[in-house]
Amino acid sequence: MRQLKGKPKKESWKDKKERKQAMQEAREQVTTIVLPTLVVLVLLIVLFVYVATRPGAIDAGPVRDAHEAGESNRGAAVISALLR
Repeated sequence: MRQLKGKPKKESWKDKKERKQAMQEAREQVTTIVLPTLVVLVLLIVLFVYVATRPGAIDAGPVRDAHEAGESNRGAAVISALLR
């Protein structure tokens, strides 16, 4: 029977098998490529945040000294401490 133009072609068993195989390959790529890449990216972000915010990295010595001395112009003391 002749195929009409507007009607979609019926999927053959070969087409169906190829489509299922392509979907299976896509699922395998998700587990082997995408997930490990996301895990590495998240670990890098966590490591960066940890290194940037650890207490040993912040040196507040001159600022603390200015505060303990009771200086009235604390803003200038903070700025000068940051510029050192």
